[in-house]
Amino acid sequence: MCALINTLPLLLLGLLAQPAGISAAGRAQPGSPAPDASVRRLLDAVPQQRRHHTLLDRARGRLQANDSNNAILILQAILDSPADSFLFDKDRIRSARQVALELLRGHPAAGTRRYRGLYRETAAALLRQAGESEGTKRLELLRTIVRRFRLTDAGFRALNQLATMWLDQGHSELAWRALRMLDSEPSFPGRLARSFQLKFASAARLTGLPSPSSGDSVALALGNLSRQSPVDWPLPFGPARQPRAIDAAAPHLSEAWHTRLSEPGDSSPLIPWATSQWADGRLTGALALYPIVVGDQVVLRDHRGIRGLSLLTGATLWRFASPCTWQMRHRAFDRLVPVVRSGTDRFSMALVGNPRFGMITSDGQRVYGVQLSTPPETLPVPQRPTRARTAPDFAWPSQLVALTIPSPRTSVPPSGISPAWLFPPGSGSPTRSRTGSPTPAPETEPTTVLSPAFPAGGLLFTLVEQRRQIDLVALAPRTGRRLWSQPLVHSDTGLDDVRGVGRHSAACLPSQASGLAICTTGTGVTVAINLVDGTLAWAHDGRGPSRSNGRYRSNRSSLTRPLPGDAGLANLPLVTSGHAILLSPLGDRITSVNLETGRSSWSRGREGIEYVAAASPKTLLVVGPRQVQGLDPLTGRATWQRRPGLVSGRGVRLGQDRYLIPLKSGRITCLEIDTGHEVGLSLPPARQLGGPATDTSEPVGLPASGGLRPGNLIVGGKWILSLTADRITAFPQATPQLSHVRSELLTDPGNDRLRLHAAELTLALGQHDESRKLLDSIVDSDNPVISRRGRRILRELLFLQLAAARTRPASDAGPLLSRLSQLADTPRQSARVLVEEGRWHLDQNDPVSAFESATRLNSLRTRPVDGGITEITADRDGIHVLSHSTWITALSRRALAGAAARDAAADRMLLDRLTRQTAALSKSASLDDQLSFVRRHANNPVADPVRLPVAARLVEIGRFQQAELLLLAIRNHGGPTSRLSATVALISLWSRLGLQDECGPLFEELANGRLADVAGIDGFTGSQWVARRPPDDLAKGIWQTHHHPTPRATRAEITMDTSVAAIAELPRTYQKVRRRFSTSERSTFDLLETYTNSTRRVTLMDRQVGVEAGHIDLPAQFSVPIWWHQSRSGHLLPLGSHSSMLGLSLLERSETRPLWKRTFAPLATRPEMLRVGPSGVLAVTFQSRQHLVACSPIDGELLWRRGDLETGSGSFADAASGFFGDDHVLVVSRGDRISHDVYDTLTGHRRLQARL
Repeated sequence: MCALINTLPLLLLGLLAQPAGISAAGRAQPGSPAPDASVRRLLDAVPQQRRHHTLLDRARGRLQANDSNNAILILQAILDSPADSFLFDKDRIRSARQVALELLRGHPAAGTRRYRGLYRETAAALLRQAGESEGTKRLELLRTIVRRFRLTDAGFRALNQLATMWLDQGHSELAWRALRMLDSEPSFPGRLARSFQLKFASAARLTGLPSPSSGDSVALALGNLSRQSPVDWPLPFGPARQPRAIDAAAPHLSEAWHTRLSEPGDSSPLIPWATSQWADGRLTGALALYPIVVGDQVVLRDHRGIRGLSLLTGATLWRFASPCTWQMRHRAFDRLVPVVRSGTDRFSMALVGNPRFGMITSDGQRVYGVQLSTPPETLPVPQRPTRARTAPDFAWPSQLVALTIPSPRTSVPPSGISPAWLFPPGSGSPTRSRTGSPTPAPETEPTTVLSPAFPAGGLLFTLVEQRRQIDLVALAPRTGRRLWSQPLVHSDTGLDDVRGVGRHSAACLPSQASGLAICTTGTGVTVAINLVDGTLAWAHDGRGPSRSNGRYRSNRSSLTRPLPGDAGLANLPLVTSGHAILLSPLGDRITSVNLETGRSSWSRGREGIEYVAAASPKTLLVVGPRQVQGLDPLTGRATWQRRPGLVSGRGVRLGQDRYLIPLKSGRITCLEIDTGHEVGLSLPPARQLGGPATDTSEPVGLPASGGLRPGNLIVGGKWILSLTADRITAFPQATPQLSHVRSELLTDPGNDRLRLHAAELTLALGQHDESRKLLDSIVDSDNPVISRRGRRILRELLFLQLAAARTRPASDAGPLLSRLSQLADTPRQSARVLVEEGRWHLDQNDPVSAFESATRLNSLRTRPVDGGITEITADRDGIHVLSHSTWITALSRRALAGAAARDAAADRMLLDRLTRQTAALSKSASLDDQLSFVRRHANNPVADPVRLPVAARLVEIGRFQQAELLLLAIRNHGGPTSRLSATVALISLWSRLGLQDECGPLFEELANGRLADVAGIDGFTGSQWVARRPPDDLAKGIWQTHHHPTPRATRAEITMDTSVAAIAELPRTYQKVRRRFSTSERSTFDLLETYTNSTRRVTLMDRQVGVEAGHIDLPAQFSVPIWWHQSRSGHLLPLGSHSSMLGLSLLERSETRPLWKRTFAPLATRPEMLRVGPSGVLAVTFQSRQHLVACSPIDGELLWRRGDLETGSGSFADAASGFFGDDHVLVVSRGDRISHDVYDTLTGHRRLQARL
């Protein structure tokens, strides 16, 4: 038998030389369908070995010829291969080893009995060798036996020994996988033994995974064996399949300790980045830095390397200085990564959005991380044949570093600790580690490490890239020696290619679940591998249809498609209910695949989803930048959706199926996973306890951050740890603190400070009733500091309960609103209550009460002392903000529309009362009251009877522009009778100001258009009014001249005109013109940009006579509407400038300054040119790179603003058609010019998101 085994290579050579009898490997077998395009696409990316394909074809041929011995020899060659590969077999992609084992088990010509006879002695010899070894060597020998000779008796014993060893060492999931493999082998003789069943049931009990049914005696023997709650946090996000939620509670946001990530003398580049991110309402400010907890230490990245902190105090225990600081790594990326005109910038690739360098792991003894191996000055410059591609032999200079965690008794030198080993080593000769064992020699091929080491089953696993092939590599934990590797996927784009730079933002850390390693490769392809024997399990392609590993037709473009996700919110697979939830950084979908087969169960778009956070048996929790959703794990359909605010990092799961989410507002909210209800709220402390509760410069309803900036959260001991760009902060968990406070209250029950503290802690834990009872007892405390703080917290609790009540149809919010009104101490606080009251009434379909809320809100005087406007936030982040008057207008409009639709008796009474109020105000002597009414009911014809007399009064006092806008509003939105009166008044106004040429379209509309047969208040129709105009009416005469056709010329006459217009020196008038603005062809004036000395101005030139009619001084730099058709605001010309907006009136020509000028506060500290958008009679809009702004055309007062525009959208995407609209909607094109957002012009609410 041994002679037969030794002649195996010669036999194989002879067999392979025979003519092929079956189709080539990799292609479908005869009679089976060929793979479709998606399967071929995936096959092109995953590893395939032609040798495996050929061997399988030959083996099938030998089996069909009943040549069992030679067939078994060929199939054994596949099992002996150190690496597995994929192939297309039986309508799906399968592992070559799996196919070989299936043929050995099931084919009649093979069979396990004949196989055992051939390989019994060889496998037994290896098993004896493993029994004489220990440690990693024994582990690898047992794995080798399982991989090569799994179907032999020695293979069964080796698999059983592996399971026992892993079960003893605490690797329960690997033990379960090994025992499951044994249980699936019918020929395994010990599968019915009680000892095997006991081990299998123990592994299943410890992991929560299924096990075969066992008798009562086995269950009785297990006793109280159960899964233990994890204590440490050795991985960035915890295990992929958490056996049990961490037993932790929500935090109380009173800082216990903090430690900065950089020394005082260091200039950390993350601090200015974080400041700018925090000021940008579009961005989360999240960063891919993730600390871990090992024992009583917190280990994290800092400016110079890796640092270990005391979990109790935050004091630094040890340091490791990597070859490159953050600044040096940034310079290295500038050197190695090409400039990309879109997508992620190189700063994010290097520091804040690179999980490869931001993640660290630990096995309890050592810490593992990826570092840049050499300073930027010594890095080779990639040789780029073209601008977009590099040669595949270029290796990114990153390596895996292992650091032995010093014990508390170990003295650490001031210079820091040294690495235990490096992979791959940086020098050409073996070096000796601190443990005394030699480190491995350098890799012969250029190697790039893509992830920190993942500990599993006594080995370390990491992802590396060699010549564009990504492999899973197993390392020895003590030495870092490479034990084996398995190719996973090929990538045609390198990390330094334009089209491959997005891979820097992908988290590539392998995740273990049920004994499988789920490897996200950063290319969009996910591969699962059995960690017991290294066999490939399945592969999934998560790339979008426009992304591929194939070659691109154009390699010279540096324009790349931005990634769909936030680089600072990394994601790894999460396993629940036997399915892996995959969210590829290069794909547009989130997919659930069966953990054992890799087949997709459901898939849906990833819009609004950044990472998969947690899972319960009923709900899958996914988090996006502005919303959190609960999905059905079986179907992927959304079961609930909440908008707690803009997130600022990754959260953490707690016990009782709750999840903590850090918010950019400075809060940390706690959600129930199954319902999405906010069950706990941790409020940031006031800068001074009991100080002013609100800042008049902040929008009403915007939570005060208290200067707190929560980041990535983890649980460590009795703390909730928050890591931001400049520090890590420890917040105490509320449960132990509450126990301590309650014990103190027993001895001092009247202590208001203790009751306030207990109220905050119970609020954080979601015990709302107890918290409210405590707060009610201290809001009237004699201590004003405690009273103010208590009233503020009670208001926030009531608003939280009100938000929860809005989701329950049968709930009654009346008592909550009444109590909130009692607690309102300032007009701004009352305004917030009325805003929520109006929302509640609209939700309850009570438009009459909603209108009354708007009336009371209108009566509040909330303007700050400096005369600015009061803003009201429409969300929880201040991203979308409305002015006080705009909110009243919007609420009144919705209430009146609801009343007209419901048409109940109370609704008709409301409409009748409004009609009577309109009639009374039309005769009122108070112009202010009339203007307030008109502004409240903008875009509503009900106010037209007031607009007409107001316009007449404004003309009398010389406010021509405001009068024109009111008349145009009636023409655009009023009824026929009102439009007739407004048209007549507009003709009178324009004729008075010498704009008779522009009255022609109005006369045409009255004489022959839609107003010709409309009767006015005086009983005359439009055509009759035109006919009654005197013959010497200049405006009518000009209209008639242009209206009637010009008679045919019969003679020519030359005359000399000596008027002023004729003798004007036109060259002198136009000699200082810089440019001419786009105006309507019917406009009376040409608008010319001129200059006098250093003053720039707009000069109004009369087109008929060429005489200057006036000028308006301008700032040094400004922007104008590109096309006149974008402006529908009469004779108001909007201009944008640096952080300011201007309105120029062409009617009030006696003024040399703009009609109004407003500074845009969010850009006051960083001036940016505002671009002019569509303008109308209700709103004039402007755009910056981030903001969308609407102002009143009358006085420039802010109506609303949004701070969430996508970069490169609107007029930045297309200057002519990227931003357009009217008085009803605004359309903003996104950067891809395909997607677009539709906003309400009057309020700024997003109505629609769509793609062309």
